[in-house]
Amino acid sequence: MKRRALALLATLIAPTLAQAQVGTIWSFDQLRDKADVVVIAECERVVDTGRTTAHPDLKPFLPVFEMRSTFRVQSVLKGGSNALLSDSTFELLHYRLDVQRAQQPKHPGEPPLGIVNGGAYLELQPHSTYLLFLSRRPDGAFEPLTGHARPQDAVFLLKPADI
Repeated sequence: MKRRALALLATLIAPTLAQAQVGTIWSFDQLRDKADVVVIAECERVVDTGRTTAHPDLKPFLPVFEMRSTFRVQSVLKGGSNALLSDSTFELLHYRLDVQRAQQPKHPGEPPLGIVNGGAYLELQPHSTYLLFLSRRPDGAFEPLTGHARPQDAVFLLKPADI
C-alpha cells in the first residue's frame, strides 16, 4: 500500500514534459459565419512556389514550403457578390513541411531532430472537388479560415478525382 501511495505521489509531483497544440473545434455554423467566402470548387493544380519560409502559425521556427493551389469555383455559398463568382478561379495559399530542413541538426554530428507538433498540411489533389471556408488575404489570394496549423478544418474533400 505504501508503494502505491509513493508511486501515485511521485506521478503527481514529478514534472512532465508535454507539448500540445491549442486549437479550436469549429462548428459548420462558426465556419460559415466567420468565413469571407464559402465555395464548392475543383482543384485545378497545386504548385510549389519554390519559396521557403517559417510556418506562420507555429513557433518555434518550423521551415515550410509555400504552396499555391488554383481552384475553379463550381458554387458560391457565401461571398459571391464581392469576392468570387461561379466559374471563376482563385488561388489558395497553404504550406507543406520542409522535413529535410526541419530535421537538420543545429550542430554537426548531432542526430536528426524529431518533429513534434508540426501542424497539419493539405494534400490537395487536382480534379478533386472541395468545400472550402476561406479568408481573403491582402494580396487577393485566399487561405483556410482556420489558419495554417489546422487547415484541414476548413477544407473538406467532397469528390475525389477518380470518381
